[in-house]
Amino acid sequence: MTPDAERYAQLMDEARRWLKAEAGIEIDPDDPSLLSAMIALQAIRMQENRFENIATRAVERASEPLRENMQSQISILQKIATSFEDAAGESRQLAAARTALVSITAELSNEMKPLHSNMALTRQALEHRSSTLYSPALLAIAGLALTIMGVLIGLLVAPYLP
Repeated sequence: MTPDAERYAQLMDEARRWLKAEAGIEIDPDDPSLLSAMIALQAIRMQENRFENIATRAVERASEPLRENMQSQISILQKIATSFEDAAGESRQLAAARTALVSITAELSNEMKPLHSNMALTRQALEHRSSTLYSPALLAIAGLALTIMGVLIGLLVAPYLP
């Protein structure tokens, strides 16, 4: 049997099975109407293939804008994710700077406490010294004033004494 004859026999057998399955009709392999059924089946299959090709191309064409839109959305989301990563890095840097600033402030405060204490002690010592410096001078002035008053009283009272 030639390849064409084999193919013809195979197509005829396929047409018989298709008619039995789809329409419930049993046709004799030698029936001439089987040839028309085989031609109709092949035409249906060719149309199905064309419809499938057309549908595939239609879906591809229709999905192209959607695919481009999805790609742009993915690109935008990637940029947003990058921005969030950058912001998180900056946030970590700010947190580290804030921690360093708090640490430096605490160290300065600890260094300032003894200075403040020394300044308070120095101020107390200066106040004490200035009060002790002015005390003898005030006492000397007060003593001089009393002496002058005593002399004046003595000069005033002396002529009247016997």
